[in-house]
Amino acid sequence: AYGPPEDGIVTITVQRCSNLLVADSGVGESSDPYVQLKLGDEEPVQTEVIRNNVNPEWDNARFEFPCLRSAIGGSLRLRVEVYDWDRLKSDDFLGECELDVAETIQHESPEWDRTAGPY
Repeated sequence: AYGPPEDGIVTITVQRCSNLLVADSGVGESSDPYVQLKLGDEEPVQTEVIRNNVNPEWDNARFEFPCLRSAIGGSLRLRVEVYDWDRLKSDDFLGECELDVAETIQHESPEWDRTAGPY
């Protein structure tokens, strides 16, 4: 059996959100959501904004973060935050969650490719 490489990549794919809060009142009461991801000490990344939708789905929201084997032995936190984009004021916070990616990597047994890692 293969295990994680010494240095590798953690790939996170954002697929959808459901039943988000309505943050924009007025005509069409909805939200303009986007998701922001932060893995460990890496710079945050975010999906595109999907306008007027409380059940957004993203087609190609795939993000890759570098990952050291030493991080897998400890804790590697993924922070996921959802915001409503606003043109003229600060974006509205809609929700968040935090996951221990290292724990997931240690307990999953995905198929591993020698050169590319899990697929």
